[in-house]
Amino acid sequence: MDLNSIYSNLEKALDSDEILRLEDNEYYFLAGQLAMFLIQKSKIKDKTFALAEPYFRAKKIKRLKEFLRLELDRYKHEVWIYFIRFKRAYLLVQNAKDDTIISSENQSALIAGMMAKLLLYKTKQDKENEGEDNE
Repeated sequence: MDLNSIYSNLEKALDSDEILRLEDNEYYFLAGQLAMFLIQKSKIKDKTFALAEPYFRAKKIKRLKEFLRLELDRYKHEVWIYFIRFKRAYLLVQNAKDDTIISSENQSALIAGMMAKLLLYKTKQDKENEGEDNE
């Protein structure tokens, strides 16, 4: 798994207006990014990777998407509707076949995505301006 290549390709995909079909490692890495973004919205004082348990246990993409949807529903009041890179990332993750089985290699890419610096924020200023209409 070439993380630099994955990171670079996802940067391009998040900046594009097209909804692309990602390579497997890119897909799972981005899903991990979205999962971590949403997990970080939790108000729990002591955040541990136990919050990521549903993602670790997902066996099919359908279940992974379902957890992302549930987390978005849980933290929707924390996610701004003008956050373009989040919306693009979410669309890219939805663009996969639901019946696909998640392999151990895919699981590794998912976890790597959780561990990496969030691509959703291009700059520190993006994070600060998350709620502004910057489309």
